[in-house]
Amino acid sequence: MKNFDQIFNDSYERIIYRGDQGDAFFSLFYELFITSSPAVADMFLGVDLTKQKLMLQRSLYLAMDFSSTRIETQAIKKYADVHGPLQRNVPADMYVLWLDALIKAVKAHDPRFNEDVELAWKLVLSPLILYLSAHSR
Repeated sequence: MKNFDQIFNDSYERIIYRGDQGDAFFSLFYELFITSSPAVADMFLGVDLTKQKLMLQRSLYLAMDFSSTRIETQAIKKYADVHGPLQRNVPADMYVLWLDALIKAVKAHDPRFNEDVELAWKLVLSPLILYLSAHSR
């Protein structure tokens, strides 16, 4: 039997602990995500990508936690509020682009990337994406 949480964790560690603490991975992700649509590019005009990379790393930890607990913590609620209609107003369909860019970045930076790794990332991140999408209305 496959442990997709472990497959995700192993993949994440291979990416993050390659010597640059994942900087090349996060840079590629943002390059892919920002160029995925004009709406995404507009949303990131004037945004400090150095800070965004740290926020993405934190959001991945939130996603890992939420995936296993399904508990709405203060951090998760705050994250949803920031991305929701009263602040950043991220549309639900943008999360599809986000995940697609992330998977492409994982594929480029995890030397052991395969179908199981891709599925593991999707399984771990999907609960948070669904939660955020529900708060984008």
